[in-house]
Amino acid sequence: MANPVAAQDAVTVEDALAALDGTEIVADGTIGVLVSDLLAFRLEDRRQFRVEMAVDRPTLERVEACYLNDYNGPVCPVRITGALRVKDDYFQVLVDSVTFIE
Repeated sequence: MANPVAAQDAVTVEDALAALDGTEIVADGTIGVLVSDLLAFRLEDRRQFRVEMAVDRPTLERVEACYLNDYNGPVCPVRITGALRVKDDYFQVLVDSVTFIE
């Protein structure tokens, strides 16, 4: 059955993405380097996002020593805070704090 929402009431994809851009988040998962040397954050349900780090140098270095897929290094469970960013063709998380879960 068709959605009863009238076309004039529907939100465009562009408007929906614009509304998400900058949304503050808190999430648990793992953080670290992918094989491609990109930094990424993976939620517990396995969805992952590229990350940009806005943290101090010691935290960044600790994150860079972690791996998402156990590629000869530690897998690091964390809680992050930051903001969701909508890039051209993907979502990114701007991470402003990382708490390592021991």
